[in-house]
Amino acid sequence: MDGVRVRHAATTLHQSLDQARMMAISQGRPVLVSSVGGDWQNGWQVRIDEDNDGLSEPDEMMVETVRLGGRGVRIKHNAGIGERVYYRPDGSARRPGGGLQMGRFSLSAADGEPAFELVLNAAGRTRLATPGRD
Repeated sequence: MDGVRVRHAATTLHQSLDQARMMAISQGRPVLVSSVGGDWQNGWQVRIDEDNDGLSEPDEMMVETVRLGGRGVRIKHNAGIGERVYYRPDGSARRPGGGLQMGRFSLSAADGEPAFELVLNAAGRTRLATPGRD
């Protein structure tokens, strides 16, 4: 059962990031995907970043909220990801100051080895990978 939850979390996060990128491109506006409470394991929110500051603010348009609710899935990230992913209108992943944003999420059952990695490249594209193979 944990394997199903991990796969669901990985594919849901992958879809959220891809949709946020496509929204930034199609609407020509920055889009922010931010972890809930600073922890991706809690879930994430997708917002249009109206003031282009890279912060998730309550007055900005909410597009999606995903809550995992501590359902036995562990999501870790490297420093390149941090607490939020910021998409510019051209679809690239950049920090609000302009620095590159790329890195990996590692997803696993709460007590297991990583089962999936979600890789974000500087162009803003994501792909699912198997740890140790990609």
